[in-house]
Amino acid sequence: MAKKTRLDRSWARELSKKERRELQREYAREERERRAAVRRRRRIVGWIVGPSLGAVVLAVVVVVVVAQVRAGMRGPQNMVSDGLLEEGSGDGSTFTPRSTSALEWGDSPTVSVSDVTTTGVLDLQLYLDPTDAESASFWATEASSLKEYLNESAITVELHPVSFGQSDAGVTAVAAFGCVADTEPDVAWDYLGEMMTATADGTELTSAELLTLATTAGVSGSTTQDCITGGGFRSWVSEASARAAASVPYATGDASTVVSDAPVIVAAGQVYSGAMDDTDAFTTFLGDAYSTATG
Repeated sequence: MAKKTRLDRSWARELSKKERRELQREYAREERERRAAVRRRRRIVGWIVGPSLGAVVLAVVVVVVVAQVRAGMRGPQNMVSDGLLEEGSGDGSTFTPRSTSALEWGDSPTVSVSDVTTTGVLDLQLYLDPTDAESASFWATEASSLKEYLNESAITVELHPVSFGQSDAGVTAVAAFGCVADTEPDVAWDYLGEMMTATADGTELTSAELLTLATTAGVSGSTTQDCITGGGFRSWVSEASARAAASVPYATGDASTVVSDAPVIVAAGQVYSGAMDDTDAFTTFLGDAYSTATG
């Protein structure tokens, strides 16, 4: 350890008592001025650093809040096209949803590519409102057959649940579907069926009732359940429904097609124009769409 140096103050003994008092006063005055200068510097630093630090903190808060808002407006996982694409698993007996990323806030949906001409697999897109009677009629009439075709890998079906008039009940139901597609997509098909059956008579479902239907369809995870009761994906529903009302990119056979107040069914670019409960007309439509695409 370094030896402490002692100051030589022998010279002070040569001063008179009065001179020593004056010297002490001078020391005290200089010390007061020194401390005052330190306080001034600290205040100045505070004026400079304080607002800057506040601005930095505010900027961080803004960034975090914006990130949270944008996260709340993203679409569900597995629905980057605004739809959930179901396809045969290849074993002849099951079908599964295709995994995709979520549609981030501000991005445009990725349109699924039809490859019927190379694979022979007919692609369908179903724009349905789970609170709409015609949509429920189509599902009741055709869902079973479509499921068989999916199992056989004869078709792919992209589910585009939308809210035609963006009613609160419609948005809530489609948002609930988004919750299931996001975290438990394997039961999304059955969940949509449960909703269609429950609302066929015009019943408007609450979040609690939608949760009960989800459980019936096979939903078991708390993340999905909390999303349904918490109203997750409502912002995305509004955006997706508005996009469908502006255009249906799959309807290449009729570019003017939009989703307004009725279901829209597309197969290989062709738009179905028959009754939603006419099985013969729909079967003919599928055959004609296939022939047009591959002929």
